This record gives sequence, C-alpha cells and structure tokens, in this order.
Amino acid sequence: MHREHQPRRTLRGLLLVVGALAVAVAVPAGADTESEHSDGGQEAAELWRSPHDVIVTIPADEPEEAAEETAERLAGYGEVVDLDLTDREGNRLLGVRTPPAAPVAAEQLAADEAVAAVEHAPVHRVQRPSDHVDLNDPRLDEQWGLVEHEIVDLWDRGGVELDDPPIIAVLDTGVDATLGLPGTRILPGWDVIMNQPHYGDVAADPHGTLVAKVAAAEADDGYGTAGVCPSCEILPFIVIDDLSFMDDPAVTALDIAIGIDFAVEDGAEVINISLGSPLADPYTDAAAREAVDDGVAVVASAGNEGISARNYPAGYPEVVAVGGLAESGAAHWATNYGDWVATAAPFTHPVGQYGTADGTSFSAPMVSGAIALGVGLDDSVEPLDMVEAIAETGADHDAFAGTLRADAAFEAARGEDAGGQPGDSDEGAEEVSTVRLAGADRVLTAAEIAETEWDRDTDVAVVATATDFPDALTAGAALRGEGPVLLATDEAPVATTEVLEDLAVDEVLIAGGEAAVPVPVEEELAARHRVTRVAGGDRVGTAAQLALERFSEASEAVVVDAQSQGQALEGAAMAARRGVPALLALSDELPSITSEALDELEASSVVLYGEFDETVEDALADEFEVTLADPDLPPAAAEEALAARADDLADALAGTALAGAREAALVRLDRDGLTDQQQEHLATVSPTQLTVLGGDVALPDEIIEDAVDAAQDDSSEPER
Repeated sequence: MHREHQPRRTLRGLLLVVGALAVAVAVPAGADTESEHSDGGQEAAELWRSPHDVIVTIPADEPEEAAEETAERLAGYGEVVDLDLTDREGNRLLGVRTPPAAPVAAEQLAADEAVAAVEHAPVHRVQRPSDHVDLNDPRLDEQWGLVEHEIVDLWDRGGVELDDPPIIAVLDTGVDATLGLPGTRILPGWDVIMNQPHYGDVAADPHGTLVAKVAAAEADDGYGTAGVCPSCEILPFIVIDDLSFMDDPAVTALDIAIGIDFAVEDGAEVINISLGSPLADPYTDAAAREAVDDGVAVVASAGNEGISARNYPAGYPEVVAVGGLAESGAAHWATNYGDWVATAAPFTHPVGQYGTADGTSFSAPMVSGAIALGVGLDDSVEPLDMVEAIAETGADHDAFAGTLRADAAFEAARGEDAGGQPGDSDEGAEEVSTVRLAGADRVLTAAEIAETEWDRDTDVAVVATATDFPDALTAGAALRGEGPVLLATDEAPVATTEVLEDLAVDEVLIAGGEAAVPVPVEEELAARHRVTRVAGGDRVGTAAQLALERFSEASEAVVVDAQSQGQALEGAAMAARRGVPALLALSDELPSITSEALDELEASSVVLYGEFDETVEDALADEFEVTLADPDLPPAAAEEALAARADDLADALAGTALAGAREAALVRLDRDGLTDQQQEHLATVSPTQLTVLGGDVALPDEIIEDAVDAAQDDSSEPER
C-alpha cells in the first residue's frame, strides 16, 4: 500500500512571518564561512554560505516555554522556519531567513544567551537492451545502464506498467510536462522559493526536468528514451533560488529541508536530491533523518568534483549517495568517490529525442527510479528494504561501496537469494580493490582522509606540524580511532580549518610545543574549538603526554623507536589498530618518562617494535611482559591495507589515525619499485582493499598495480 498524495493548497503555517529588520547589517568578510574542498580559496568559501539563511541551535535542556521565547526573539530578525527538527544530540533546530536587503551575521544571533550555536546555512548547487521487453523508444540502445544495472530485468517482471505506481519527489528546479514526461504523471507540487503551487508548468532551468526524465520518462511511446520507472508519478518541488552562485543555480539548506518535509507529508516513497555542497549542516541532516524515520528513501548525487571528500546531503549516513560510472564500468573521471558513496550508476544519460545529460545529478535518479520500481512491483517491499538491499547486493567496485544491481536488490528485498557478485568464482585469490585518498599536497591529503572517514560531531582531532613531526609520531594511536590527524604550517591552512568545521570537532589536541605548532595557529583554532596543547620537553615526553591525555589506563602498550620515524609510524599504526597507546624509547635507552607513563597507565605487557639494544628489553622486562615485534616481519592479516610512500612520512602520519578507525594495516612502499620485503608484507596482510594515501606523485599507479598483484599472491611470511 503506497502513500496517498495530498495536493498542497497552502503553506500550512510553516513560516512565522515577521516584519523586516529595520537596519541593514553587513556580513563581516569571511564570517563563519568555509571554502570548497577543491581550492580552499576564501573568496569561494563565502559563496558556500548564504548571507540570509541562518541555522540556530537551541540546547535540548532548554525548557519549552523558554525555547518558544527564544524563537520569538529570533523572529525580530526575519522569518523563523520551524520544521520541528532536532540534531543528533536532541538539540532543537530553527531556521532564520533575513530579508535580502538586511542580511544578518551569525555573531548577532549567537549573542542570545539561550542560543547554543549559529551558522549561516550552506549553499547547494545543481550537479550538472535486447532479449527483454519490446519497447519502441528510439534511443533505448543508447541506455546501456538499463541492461548493466538490471533495470530491464525488473521491466520483465512487469515494471513498465505498475498497477499502483509509487511517487518520486524531485527537489530541484521544477519539472515541465514535456514530450516523454506527460503531465498526467506529474502531481501538484510546491514552489518553496515563491511559496506557491507548482503544477508541472514551465521551469526556469531544465535540470529538474532532465532528472525526472531519467527516473520516470514514458516508455514505449516512440519518443526519445525510457525512464527507469516509466509509470511512476513525479512530485516536483522548486527549491532552487534564481540567485546564481558560481554560475550555477543554488539553494540553501533551509530550502532543501522544507522540500524534504513537504515531500514526506505529500506521500513520496522516494526523494531525489540532485544538488550538493561541500558543507554539512544540522538542519538538512535532521530533515533527511526524519524522512528516513518515516520510511522514505532519500537519494542524492555524490558530486562532480572528482574527489573523495563528502558532498552533502549525499554525505549524511541515512542518505543514499550515488556516484557516476563511465560505460567501461570504471568510475567516471569527474565523479566523487569513496566508501561513503553507497552505489553508482551511469554518469552520462541520453535524454529526450536528441540530448544528453552529464553528472551524478543524473546518476541519482536512476537509483531513485530503481527503488520506486521495486516498491511498485511488490506491495510487501518498502523503500528502505530496497535501500538496504542495494547496499547488500551491489557489484564490487574499487571507487565506491558498490554499483547498482536493481534486480538482485529486488530479490533480496523480497527475501529471495540474490546470488553472488557478477563473475564470482570459487577459484583463485580474492580480488583486491583500490581506493586513493589524495590531495594536491600533504595538508590536503590529510584533509581528504579525515573527510572520508569521520562524520560530523567528531569528538577529537590532532593538529601537528606538516614539516617535521617527531612530536606527533604516536598521535594516531592516541586518537583511538575517534578522530583524524590534520596538519598545520606556520598558519592554520584553510583545508585544515574547513575539516575541523565540517566535522564539528569538539576538542583539538595540538601535538608539540610552540616551535612545532606556532601560537597564532593555536589562537586561530581556539576561536572555534576547545584546544589543548599536549607537549613534553621533547618527542619522548610529548608521546607520553599524549598517551596519558587519551588513556586513563591500558593493560598493553606499544613502545617504538624514537630515532626511526618510519618504523615509529608503523608501530603507532599497530598500536592504533589494537586500540592501545604508543610510547617512544631510544634504541639504546628506556627514558624514565616512558617508564613512568607505563606505570601510570598500569600496563602489564609491552610490545617492543623496532631495532633496540638488549638494555631496553631488559629494562622493560623487570616490570612488564615483553613481546618483540620485528619490523622486518609483515603486519598481521587485515581486510584493508593502507599504502603510504616509504620516504615521505606525512601521509603515513595521517594514516596512523585511519588505521585505528578501520583496524587496517599500514604498509610503506617505495615509489620507484617494491622491494621483496614489501611484496612479502602485502602477501601476508592479504587485504581485500588497498587504500592508497597520497597522489600519483607519492605512489604512481604502476606501483599500486604491483602492490595489488603482491597482495593477491598466495605465498606469505610469518606475521609479527
């Protein structure tokens, strides 16, 4: 039984409209803004935040009456948007829309004592078969994705004409009734920008119409192409403002949240959002969670920047992020990628009689259509059943969590055996997939790693110097998988501050003294985060302080060689993977500060990793059970190996934190050719995924190909 569509006639009292602010207030340059991941420029950063739409957080413990009084005070700045949303900690969320002539800086609203947090709302941009059912659409043979992604198999089950067609909401520029998309299947929608009905009439921009056609264009009508779910109904919402940002139509987080709320209320089974921003925000996040809680599938485009950083709303955990594929099956060069991208579909689509549409904007509606098709074919299948099944049955891919297998997902959603991966065989070694996490330099690579692994509301992060980092050798282990290691120079790089803001990091630990990370960096970070500088008299003392800062006790610890930074990072990654602290010793001496830290942690056993004199082992053996770990032996087997350049340690430093989060092994590789020992290490680890840290300059593709071959080798050496 599908939702009954209830056409809208009024705004249902959503907005509390109040008089315009009497005095215009200028937004300070760069106030509360973040920049696009790709360039880090401050000028571009300002364009990713709306000067007019603001998101306000009211603490969860604020009494209801006091919260209402706060909302009334906020109304003095403009319109209050209250969708009854809360963030992931239960705090109440409100939107405030100030008049275009009188934008307000977030600092003004934050001055209210009852307000916990304020941010300018992020801006989102548009991201620009045979032997099956016999259809007469003339461009059907160009739609290779229909066969590759098993859409035609669902058509064979009766999916072309559904008895009870589901509703797909399209939050975009609006949808026109055109040839190939008749008005009889476009339901009365809503123009969020103008606060008026939208009846499938002329849209200012064709983007939304093209998205709708990929999902649900008419089939067997002799015109152009066929949509994935040809009988599905389209519920259009105009959420794109006519104000242009970076030459593309743009929308703020408040508009998207309103559109999601309306779509759920109007009976949509699937919501398609082919829009994106590099900035996360609690308001859209909460709206998406509410929709999923109501049983609605929310699907969004992963983005077209060709990077691994998350794009929002696709990057929220409950949203199905969709990447783009080339016809070869490889990731399209422009698609965003990473494990956070749940599935993938064609990047380029023929649309209508002659046109084509490029971008993950058009990958997403293929998945939206597949979800709706599965729901329409069987009343027992719910939208979230299809979402779960798409994740479970996706074909393996080196750039995404999987790729769309629509018929297999439908079978799994109905409780049938969907079978194995295409081409699965019991013969031979398991294939190793590869993912590269890289930026233009070491600072940006560390930022990419952080954005890929950690979500908003991350508790802690370490900031270390990007140039010479002995103080940070053990930082990855100290983090216990709970946050990233980021880098700074003599200033706080934009990429680093962006990530800290994106992840809403609570506490920043600065590893090392003022010579390592200067005071101006500390002051800049302290303006937005709780900052603690962790520093000893030298690298040994800093490692001890980091361990004591992050561990109240630990039955085991790893001690690594302070004089061999590469081996120290390998040992720190081992400690991070085990969830225990790492400490430093000299090759011929156990410093007293390390021994005292082990006592304070109440450790009973120590893993000694490195090439130490017997004096160090003997000193430890007096109090602890000591295990020797030879760096010449391979790490223990792991599902994932992190590959970093052997002689440039910055990427490996960021990788030690990732090793803790993913329980992955860290392997350091020579860029000019793998040594026999490195090949043996990869064979013993035997990963199913190789995550490359750094770009092609750090580790060229041919080296990674050799590493994959080595990892699939059946031979192995003893594990340490």
